[in-house]
Amino acid sequence: IVLVTGVQTCALPIFAVNPDADLVVIGEKAKAQMSRSNAKNIKINFAGIGKAIPTFADASLIADQIAALPEKYDSVQIVYNKFVNAQSYEATVIDAYSVETILNSANFAAFEIDDAELPNLQEYALTNSLYWALAEGHACEQSARRNAMDVRIQIGRASCRERVYGECR
Repeated sequence: IVLVTGVQTCALPIFAVNPDADLVVIGEKAKAQMSRSNAKNIKINFAGIGKAIPTFADASLIADQIAALPEKYDSVQIVYNKFVNAQSYEATVIDAYSVETILNSANFAAFEIDDAELPNLQEYALTNSLYWALAEGHACEQSARRNAMDVRIQIGRASCRERVYGECR
């Protein structure tokens, strides 16, 4: 499981099914949340990713570190916040599969892919999914900041009217 941002509520059912699942955490919020309930499952933590606009290089670095882990995984589940609109977002899971899973998929025979290229394709697919999740999480974060700023402006206007008119309109 790769957690991109604070999405503990979506990750906990996954741990209910597989309590020994390994966890890669991206971000300090997600680390703080998951350290309380699943600290022993955390294999890698990435801090500082997402402070600026995410790049494909960031996602590639994360994918390289996941690939360097001694364990080999049949599937990687990426849990991230999906941007819905300016006021809301929802926790979503996307899967990234291993080379063996790709080879055994039903429609794989329809494509002409050299078996030697499959590990590269699999790593690229993982990187692409991570980049998607980072970009969606960044959009959610920017939306939350903008909404917080709008609330501060509205509160400021209300307090200004209260001082001028003696009551809040």
